[in-house]
Amino acid sequence: MTIIIPTNESNENGVITDFKSAKYYAELNIDEDHQIETIKYYTDIEAFFDTCDYVIISSDHDDEDMSEYVESGIEVLMASPNSDIDEIFESFTFRELHEFV
Repeated sequence: MTIIIPTNESNENGVITDFKSAKYYAELNIDEDHQIETIKYYTDIEAFFDTCDYVIISSDHDDEDMSEYVESGIEVLMASPNSDIDEIFESFTFRELHEFV
């Protein structure tokens, strides 16, 4: 499973930011035991579009147009603003993220 998180830094200290103008996109590959297997960082949205299962956006940017992703079968979830990757993954694991509508 693959999760994409827009972030302001290319390391685990980065916090979630708005999707369309993010400097980096963290790609979290999750293994069968629901643990982070790898984290890769991209600067181009198109680098992961065909392979991701979830995109997580900041809840304070819920006005972003995510229809392209939803129409492609990618589930879009919302996390608390200023959350870092570990906090977001923990919230994802415990199903505490809200679905983008």
